[in-house]
Amino acid sequence: MSAAAYGGAFELRSAAPRSDIDLATRGIRDRRTLGRLALDLEDLDVPQEIDAKALENISYAPLVRHIEAVGVVIWQRPTP
Repeated sequence: MSAAAYGGAFELRSAAPRSDIDLATRGIRDRRTLGRLALDLEDLDVPQEIDAKALENISYAPLVRHIEAVGVVIWQRPTP
């Protein structure tokens, strides 16, 4: 994985108590690795469900542009 960003209601500061956390990753292309990440995220001690998606697998271009424009990067692999 080279980067991770969150968005949705939490990024827009309009989250309700039952809102999930939307997480987009860059650099995870296969479903098995993304599935392992999703299982690891389920083990976190947070009350919200985390919906993880690989940015490369999102086919709806307006959503990709939105994530790239306003998603909050929470981790990025350092450049060598």
